[in-house]
Amino acid sequence: MKRVLLASLGLLLIAGAAFAQPDTSYVGLFTDVDHTTWNVSYVGPIPTEFIMYIYWLPSVRGLQGVEFKVKYPSNVLATAVNQNPGIVIALGSLSAGISAVWGEGDCQAAGVWVESHNVECLLLSNVASMVEIVAHPLVGKYQILNCELGYPPEPVRKFTNLCTNQACATATETKTWGAIKSLF
Repeated sequence: MKRVLLASLGLLLIAGAAFAQPDTSYVGLFTDVDHTTWNVSYVGPIPTEFIMYIYWLPSVRGLQGVEFKVKYPSNVLATAVNQNPGIVIALGSLSAGISAVWGEGDCQAAGVWVESHNVECLLLSNVASMVEIVAHPLVGKYQILNCELGYPPEPVRKFTNLCTNQACATATETKTWGAIKSLF
């Protein structure tokens, strides 16, 4: 009986560790630092100010760098970009395509959301639109560089786009229940 209880406890601990660490990396655009809101609405008649946060959820292999582009609709104007102070090299811009890398030995932990940038924006009208993470034009995709030897790139799934003047759901592809649980 004791062996069964100990074995059950061991399995729960192993399952708990696996449950907390996603095997896939995600990116999301949010309007709050708690990464829970991804919608903003025009309240006119003057432009609506908001901050867009770009958050990454590293896989079990961690995160050392990112490569992506932000596609802005015509009714969203980015006025200022603030970069995570841990990023030591950034080539390009968000709107043209950016490659950004954290300092050596500064691997971003698996399963913990990390902000790479926040952007001060103006929403100029009440037209429904969407700000999106899209492929870096030189790389042909959006991706992270993980923390394994040589910092190999790995694909990223979109968690959210940022929707203006409309409600929108998460942007991920259809998932299994296990994949959804692994986010939490």
